[in-house]
Amino acid sequence: MEVIINQQKRELPNHVTTIEQLREHFGLQNTVVMIEHNGKALSADEQNDTHITAGDQIEMVRFVGGG
Repeated sequence: MEVIINQQKRELPNHVTTIEQLREHFGLQNTVVMIEHNGKALSADEQNDTHITAGDQIEMVRFVGGG
């Protein structure tokens, strides 16, 4: 299925159907990530239950510390 992630078209495998699975697909399951799905910021709990469909727009921002 094709979705838009961080303003780029991406093809996802058929088994990726939720935001939680999307995080696992990109290896971000143990990383603090802010995710917006179709313009709505998702809490950590909402990510488990939010389903992805073709054409969805997803923004993912990973927080990185440094100094």
